[in-house]
Amino acid sequence: MAMAETVQQSAVPEWMVEYRHYGIEVLRIVLGLLMFNNGIYFIRNSEIMHAMLEEALPVAPFIAAHVVVFAFLAGGILLMLGLLTRVAAIIQVPILLGAVLFVHGPNIFMGGAQQPEYALLVLLLLIVFFFYGGGKWSVDHHLMRQKQEA
Repeated sequence: MAMAETVQQSAVPEWMVEYRHYGIEVLRIVLGLLMFNNGIYFIRNSEIMHAMLEEALPVAPFIAAHVVVFAFLAGGILLMLGLLTRVAAIIQVPILLGAVLFVHGPNIFMGGAQQPEYALLVLLLLIVFFFYGGGKWSVDHHLMRQKQEA
């Protein structure tokens, strides 16, 4: 029994256990950067954004476009910093869910010019960060540590 435990423990290098949170921290920062970049892209190409939303939403596509751009810009910055990470993630989940269902939904398995894989991946990562939180490199973690020390 002791030999099985020793083999199982040595299967994962010690440095991987010690630094395992760095990968998810980098992933959070990159996701925030990508979300912010999408917000900038939608500002620069607002006619594409309006065309997609007019097809998907018959009511108030102008307002929806502004909400989406604001959520991507603000949410991206918050995710990069790790500030209000769970709030930033959960606010963007309905937007990405709407993108998956309404924008990509009719042609989700047909391929084509639009790629639903990106929206699905971002949606999944937002859900992960809603449950995981900001991590050790986040402003959230720093603020909680200061609160506990006081």
